[in-house]
Amino acid sequence: EPASGWSLGLNRLVQFGGGPRGGGSVTNLLRAIFNPSKYQSLDPNIRQNATNQEASVTSSLLFPGKVPFAVYAEYAGEDTSRARPYLLGNSALYWGIHFPRLGERFDLTLEASEWQNTWYVHSIWQDGMTNDGLVISNWFGDERVFGDAVGGRSATVRLGWDAWFGGQVELRYRALENQVYGVIPYQRYHEVTVDYSRPWKGIILGGEFDSGQDVFGRSFSRLAGFVRYDNPNAHAGAALLDGEGGFAGDADTRGQLFVTSPWGRGARSRITAIWARGWISMISAAGV
Repeated sequence: EPASGWSLGLNRLVQFGGGPRGGGSVTNLLRAIFNPSKYQSLDPNIRQNATNQEASVTSSLLFPGKVPFAVYAEYAGEDTSRARPYLLGNSALYWGIHFPRLGERFDLTLEASEWQNTWYVHSIWQDGMTNDGLVISNWFGDERVFGDAVGGRSATVRLGWDAWFGGQVELRYRALENQVYGVIPYQRYHEVTVDYSRPWKGIILGGEFDSGQDVFGRSFSRLAGFVRYDNPNAHAGAALLDGEGGFAGDADTRGQLFVTSPWGRGARSRITAIWARGWISMISAAGV
């Protein structure tokens, strides 16, 4: 935090080695982190490769006043550019503005992002930056045909209301549009979510319903209930807990339990298991 109210951050994620490519030594790790452009190669005969990487620079600025707000942005790159380790490659830009208090009971967040192609694809690590079939970092990577190197843009509007009967109601709208220069006729993604949560004995109980249309034109709906004992949305969760006399939670005990029942075209009911929620460096773009 160079100055009061202004913060900067750096994020880096590198995928390298594996199998006959090796990469298990400390030297290989340092090369991958500090000088990846020198050692990246698609040659299958080269043992040391650090060819798949993401990095970003983040910044946020707080503006106090009668109507305080925060502006934040993230500039990210996939791989390097011009064989120089300090130049980010295919770029993604994310920005947002958050009003923690509008009137007595509302808060508002606006976010937008845009990204170039070749994110979450790779000729060697063909799953790209994924874990268990889901991309690491930004939700846009899941809204496409897997492996399609397509760019696009997204936007999110989120309105929170501290309900007079207790708890918080949140209304969220998200839209995403992939570029159409590819062979796949993507459609615009739309999603509307209504969420209600309230604290109870040191945890947060809640439920949400969302409905929309995916990038393939298929409709979907989902009803979920959750028990939250972390603070995934600092501007909402902490305010909610503090306002109700609770606590914001410990960063070492973040987690969430979701039970969902989706329906829609081709969907089947399922139970979503317990999953630990730790903040991985994200091109959050609207990772929301």
